[in-house]
Amino acid sequence: MSEVKIYNLRIVPPSPIYGEVAAFKTQFIEVFGSLQYSKSKPHITLVQFKMDVQYEPFLIKCFASLSKMEKFQMTIEGFDMFEKGSKVLLLKVSPSKEFDHLLAQLKLLWERNLQRELSSLIVSKTPHLTIAKTKDSATLHKSFELFKDVKYFKEFEVSELILLSRPEHNTWDWEHRIALR
Repeated sequence: MSEVKIYNLRIVPPSPIYGEVAAFKTQFIEVFGSLQYSKSKPHITLVQFKMDVQYEPFLIKCFASLSKMEKFQMTIEGFDMFEKGSKVLLLKVSPSKEFDHLLAQLKLLWERNLQRELSSLIVSKTPHLTIAKTKDSATLHKSFELFKDVKYFKEFEVSELILLSRPEHNTWDWEHRIALR
């Protein structure tokens, strides 16, 4: 019997940004305790979906076409929060034409090459780096107060995409890197 896994295609910021974001996550944990996503590795999610692992080789082949895309710049522009619904403390990432083009390419691959319904693809609408997901609004606002005056503006080059997978309720156990031109 085949196994269905959760897949996540993401951008991982390079060093030293990766380490700096990880330090913000550690600072959050020291003050508010370990909450959902506070221990996750720094990344910007592009898309997430479920798929049977037997199709993984075909998925890799389809996503290989993304390697024809040019490297591009992304900019982190300070702290913010998703107040409604998810209650997430985050670092804002500026949208760009290149990021939007990448998402459009992913949607096209999903429908045309993988012949899947677009509704089964969870697409990131707002690029960001999650610091933590809080349990309530009070904790969200207290954590935002802690970080809101921290001036954190960084630009970095996106030179690769990382595709990860995991069984539901487990940690990521597989990855595949896609280098950009």
